[in-house]
Order: sequence, then structure tokens, then C-alpha cells
Amino acid sequence: MISSLSRDELYYRHQLSHEQIDDILGEKAAGNFPEAKAQHLGKLNTFLAISDLFISEGIPFTPQKGPVLSFRIYGDPLVRTYNDLDFLIDSERIPEAFRLLSKGGFRASSYEFPEEECRRALLMRHVNELYLWNPDLETGIELHWDLTGVMLPGQAGQSGIIEENSTVLGFEGRDYRVLSQELELLFLVIHGSLHGWNRLKWLLDVRELLRKYDTDEVRFNRLVSQFDAYRPVALCNELLKIYFPGTKLLPSACRAPAGMVRFALRQIGKPDRPKEMAGFLGFFINSWRAFPGTGYRFDLLKRNLFATDLASMPWMPCSAVVFYIVGPFRKLGRGFRG
Repeated sequence: MISSLSRDELYYRHQLSHEQIDDILGEKAAGNFPEAKAQHLGKLNTFLAISDLFISEGIPFTPQKGPVLSFRIYGDPLVRTYNDLDFLIDSERIPEAFRLLSKGGFRASSYEFPEEECRRALLMRHVNELYLWNPDLETGIELHWDLTGVMLPGQAGQSGIIEENSTVLGFEGRDYRVLSQELELLFLVIHGSLHGWNRLKWLLDVRELLRKYDTDEVRFNRLVSQFDAYRPVALCNELLKIYFPGTKLLPSACRAPAGMVRFALRQIGKPDRPKEMAGFLGFFINSWRAFPGTGYRFDLLKRNLFATDLASMPWMPCSAVVFYIVGPFRKLGRGFRG
């Protein structure tokens, strides 16, 4: 269970805050680490400034995780830790959002965002986020244009699903459109599963949402069916049983694939390391198992063959087939980060 881990493991490896760790370990030591909470205040101010910028420019967005999720769970935007600020934005507004943030000192980090429309469309079919970094603010922003980063059965009607499963949350004097309790839970479950649950903070998010809010099981099951996410939900329940025995579980009638359970337990127990070839293959196999269907798996294969940093290379033809051929060699040369 999670209380068997040390404070250092929970804080550094699994990125739980000291307030969260106190609750898990039954201690009152958070007051000894005032700097840990204070360092998130700057990110909160940046989040509010970016939110105001998008609102003033008429760019609708949905905040993901970050300070809004912390406020939603704990009533305090500084309890739950987060590294980057995540905004879900309609794909057509991403170029505009990128230009606005570029004027504010944010720069693309892992790959350049192409100017040419053909290359941009090609890139956005194969990834779901653009990472930007501001060295002066020491803050990263992720602009997302789909929920999960893989083509799930329900993704074709994603905008409609989000519209039907959204609510308004008042936070810091602003009204934010956020995912409903049921879609928030499912998003966290899918996100955690595709990342091998290698951060226990995501599992804690699920546990706390289940503890503090009533979940409409009919609506949740309908969303699970739309996204064919039975396996990730079953996996999450198995991990909740192990790390939070006796806690409330998600509605599920599916059995978790044993290989996914083993992979998640290995990831949770591993120290942080840069992703290498073996790690890349492990995550690919885990994602392959997570959802059924040839369409999903064919899309997953294409996304993993695609090397994002080639999209802005002028010598590369704007052809998906060429990217699938060149991409693996590019990744072998510079590492399997995307």
C-alpha cells in the first residue's frame, strides 16, 4: 500500500505534495517545507494570466489537471503538485494560441511548430500537444487539441462529448469550463494507464475524486463504452486495491489484463530514468494492450513512427509515408522522446 513508501519516494519520485503525504502517512510535517508550496504560486499566477489572455482573445479552453484540479479536489490550488500548465483548445485555434504565447516569451521546446499549413496539419494528426517553455517564468505550457493523444473510438466526436460532459467551475474570480466529474475521472484513468501509472499522484487524484464526489455511474459507464476504455478502468481498480485498500472503486465489470498490471507495478517501483529503446518498447506494448481494435492500433503505430522534430525540416517532403520511413531512423539517432 502507498503508506509503505517513504516521504522522499512520495515527494520526489511520485510528485505528491507534503500536504498529501501528511494525509497518507498520518503525519504533520508539511509546515517544515514552506518553499515546496511557495514555488507553485508563480505557476498559479502564470496560469491566471494565460487564462485571462485566452479569454480576452476569445479562445475557448478547458484547463487540464494543474491548479484547477487541485482546487476541485482540495479547495486549494496549491495542494496538488504539477509541473506544466495544460490547456485543451480546439485544433483550429491552436496556431492563434501559439502566436499569443510566443509574444509572451514562450518558445517551442521539444519540436518547432511548422508555419506551412500542410506540415502543421500533418504534425497535428500524429501528436496531441505542443510544449512551450518560458525561461524567465521557469514555466512550461502544454497546448492540447485532443484528450488522450491516441485515436480512441469516441475521439471522432470528441468536441460533442466534451460539450455534453462539461460544467462550469468558479475559481479565482473566473468561470472555467471543466470536464464533468465522470469525464474527468475517465481522462485521468486513460492518462494514467497510457503512462503506465508511473506517478502515483494520478492514482491519488482518482481516489480523492471518488472519495469526495458522487459519480453518476450510468454516465461514467456510457463514457467508458464510447471510448472503449474498459481495460484502463479495470487496471485502475486493481491498482487502487493495492495502493489504497478498502477505497471506493470505479464501476467496472472487466478484468484487467495481467500484462498491464505487471507493467504498471514495475513502472511505479522504478526510479526516474531517461526513456531508452527498451523503455520505449515497453510503453508501446502497454499502449497496444490498453484498447482493442485495428483502427486504434494502426493509429498508435503511425504516431510512434512519426518523429515530431522532422515536421519543420524543409528538406522533408510533406508526406506521411515519408515520415513513417524516416522517423524511426531519426528517433534511433536522437532518442525516443517523441
